[in-house]
Amino acid sequence: MKFKSFLENLNGNLREYASLLGSGAVTVTITVYGKDYNIYRIMKCGESEVSFAFYDENKSRKAHGEVLGGIAWPALTIPYEEIQAIEFNPGEMADGNPIGFAGNAAK
Repeated sequence: MKFKSFLENLNGNLREYASLLGSGAVTVTITVYGKDYNIYRIMKCGESEVSFAFYDENKSRKAHGEVLGGIAWPALTIPYEEIQAIEFNPGEMADGNPIGFAGNAAK
């Protein structure tokens, strides 16, 4: 299945991107069903589908308990064959604070 092995090795792919292009933080965007999803975290790579949490200010809520960042993000499970593209971009906001997969990409 296309993209299954790529997502299973996402941390390695992020490290390679960061080392080749000098970006300490990386954002990951998955295009599916003609829509872009900016990934917060890959939750599970199954045999035929992937589950991920994604950034969406309209759907996010304040998290209960001790959740990283204090925000509960929406999640989606999709079949690998519906993924049209996976995009990496440097992940630094205008104020210089990193966003995205900073911890994974830098190591």
